[in-house]
Amino acid sequence: MEIKAWGEVFMLRKSRVSAPKLICLALVLMLWTNIALANKPYTDAVELEAFLDGVMTTLLEQYRIPGGVIAVVHDDRVLLAKGYGYADLEEDARVTPDTLFRVGSISKLFVWTAVMQLYERGLLALDQDVSTYLDFESPGTEPIAMEHLMAHTAGFEDKNIGTIVLAEKDLQPLGEYLANSVPARVFPPGQVSAYSNYGCALAAYIVERITGKPFHEYVEEHIFIPLGMQSSTFRQPVPEPLAQRLAAGYRYTEGRYLLGSFEFCQLYPAGSLSTSASDMAKFMLAHLSGGPGGQNILSPESRQLMHSQSFAHHPELPGMAHGFIEMQMNGRRIIAHGGDTFLFHSGLYLLPDEQLGVFTAFNGADASAASDSVFKAFMGRYFGDESKAGPSEDLLERSKQLSGRFHVSRSNYTEMEAVLRLLNPIRIYVDQDGYLVVDGGSLTNRFVPTESGVFQSIDGGSQLYPVTDSTGRVTRYYTSFPVTFLRTPWYAAAEFALFVGGLSLLVYLGTAVRWIVLLVKRQASRISLARPAVIVVSSLALAQISFYLLVFFLLGNIHPVFGIPMAALVFTPWMGYVRLVSWVYALLTASLTLIALNQIRKRTGYLKPLSYAVLSQGFVFLLYYWNFL
Repeated sequence: MEIKAWGEVFMLRKSRVSAPKLICLALVLMLWTNIALANKPYTDAVELEAFLDGVMTTLLEQYRIPGGVIAVVHDDRVLLAKGYGYADLEEDARVTPDTLFRVGSISKLFVWTAVMQLYERGLLALDQDVSTYLDFESPGTEPIAMEHLMAHTAGFEDKNIGTIVLAEKDLQPLGEYLANSVPARVFPPGQVSAYSNYGCALAAYIVERITGKPFHEYVEEHIFIPLGMQSSTFRQPVPEPLAQRLAAGYRYTEGRYLLGSFEFCQLYPAGSLSTSASDMAKFMLAHLSGGPGGQNILSPESRQLMHSQSFAHHPELPGMAHGFIEMQMNGRRIIAHGGDTFLFHSGLYLLPDEQLGVFTAFNGADASAASDSVFKAFMGRYFGDESKAGPSEDLLERSKQLSGRFHVSRSNYTEMEAVLRLLNPIRIYVDQDGYLVVDGGSLTNRFVPTESGVFQSIDGGSQLYPVTDSTGRVTRYYTSFPVTFLRTPWYAAAEFALFVGGLSLLVYLGTAVRWIVLLVKRQASRISLARPAVIVVSSLALAQISFYLLVFFLLGNIHPVFGIPMAALVFTPWMGYVRLVSWVYALLTASLTLIALNQIRKRTGYLKPLSYAVLSQGFVFLLYYWNFL
């Protein structure tokens, strides 16, 4: 029966229905109407737009986002391309489907598409050592292939400092930067997922080497023009007239929006794309059905290969396609990619079996969860909620083995920025209800076990697989995204660093204050240390205080809009000063250790210098482990 017929019945009989029955009938009518609308397919463009209007409007308000955009495609047509909110608050400019957004790492899909084009033409082999295509020494000793780069399993550590700069003049040529900033290889190739911007940019440089064209020109000629993507560019800054339609990025703080500047990406093929919803609809159609107007940028065989799984840590765990990230949600296989800059956040999701694609983008710094929220709402409405197991009492019994401090494989390990791992710990534990909880600071998620041993998040968006040692203790968690959670050893935990660093600082600061007071009171005789030890201990106190002041200055000088330390964006000599002070501290510690050993040899007055030496050695260990030495 149609909804209209229900209304007619209600209107004809209203005079004979009592008030309680009227209320019950109204409730039934509302419930039936909601069910009827929910059962409408996503191909109903009117209902789809009405539903997404509500979702997008709610998210803009919830996350304090000025504007956003969405595109939905199916088969060979665009079901919806629509903007919401503001592209530029100062100019009172509204978002339209042709407004350009910075889409961050969604840029990588264009790199991998270009790679597949060269593969299709026989100019590149996916299993060939990439060093054969480069004009500088390949990083590491074990060969890595293009398929490792596409799956983020080449084993590179992550490097953040200097990858985003504030001015165009600070950008280096791509090949020059790649050759001079090779990250360490910290994992064997093909074994551990560790997301890498460097690896993607290296693949783009190989495209340049093979074709003899800058990557941005190659993409324009072989992807943008064939697909009619006239509102897309990798160039930095965005050239005119496209710049007139580029959304501004904002951070909401203290009741107002702060306007951000253009984010210049050094590894630009991995993150500099500016594009519109209309253009991304064309790109999604190209991957789903070949592209508008029969302009195939890839053959059906190449598209199928690119969309097929290339790597996974577990048979039941989503892995990597050839550049796309696999997802499982509501019983559907999804290939996707997110994109984040400091001020923009976006997501692209393809369901190849359904010939369906969704793209979203936002221009607010706090919108990191918005794209996934839109897609989860979309999947929940049109594909139903996936049934999941509940919490498990067995997890409570295994709590000790499952719990601990972890860090992501996508981290730095060989440079000073490795210390940032201390600021981003991942705590995994079993709560009192029997859920496995992953607490990443700003993000907390709960998981339930499945029969295959994989843990499924209760929101249906991610999965984990625990790897255990001979005692059953989890040493790492493989995830459904290209990162791995690695158990943090006790000496690399923030608690240990705080204890050793805090204790040594308090002792030396307290000693310095006490000695100054004694000197002012002319009671220097009460300083029960030999003169050489007094000089060294005083110098250690000065060095340690200087170290903390320098680190505080570096980490405390925050970009007002991007929200990260300025030291990550512009060169500063203070980084060198931190290293210099670290070496001075280490040399002073060695001197104090020799003094203590000499006192031990003399069997007199060695307890205090030895205590200071041991305390300093603990701090030197921290300096060494976190690459300050």
